[in-house]
Amino acid sequence: MIGNDREAVENVDLRDALVKAWRRRAEASEGREKWEEARKDWESVAGAEWAPPNVRGEGARGVGRCKRTLNSNTDEIQPAPMPKPKPKAPSTKPAPDSTNSEALEAVRAATSAAEAEDNQRYELKDSGDARFTTWKGGKETNIRALIASLDSILWPELGWQKVGMHELVSNAQVKSRYTRAIARLHPDKVIHRLLD
Repeated sequence: MIGNDREAVENVDLRDALVKAWRRRAEASEGREKWEEARKDWESVAGAEWAPPNVRGEGARGVGRCKRTLNSNTDEIQPAPMPKPKPKAPSTKPAPDSTNSEALEAVRAATSAAEAEDNQRYELKDSGDARFTTWKGGKETNIRALIASLDSILWPELGWQKVGMHELVSNAQVKSRYTRAIARLHPDKVIHRLLD
């Protein structure tokens, strides 16, 4: 009887159980908002070469989710917006276990690509916000001046024609141009125009 138990124990593969434990602990850490602990466990899942590709992909997505949350939490704490750091190139130091390091390098590459995309999105948002602030600066209550200068902030694909102040003399003219602007800039209309 003892011999059969020993054979059964020797045939048990604990690698899948380890990945499952990492996943559960990472999910629990996220639930408790312990993002750094969750990130470490997701990195372990993503770096497990024996795990199926979909599980490693889930690990990579978990790492990215935790990093984004950690980054957004630090942004909320700081009183003034700080410039976003440039993504660093992944380290090229060889690891002792080359198969495990390949998976880890893949995770790092995916994470750095996501960070680069986030940085680009922040830069575009910041430049758009700056243009918008410049456009409305000092004329928040002057609808005629806002409509007349609307062409300076809109993208060319909308086909908005410059409106002169001489076309905005009467209230009816202002209302007409305002209605046209709203029709052009409404999110439903913009999406259809850009998709056509």
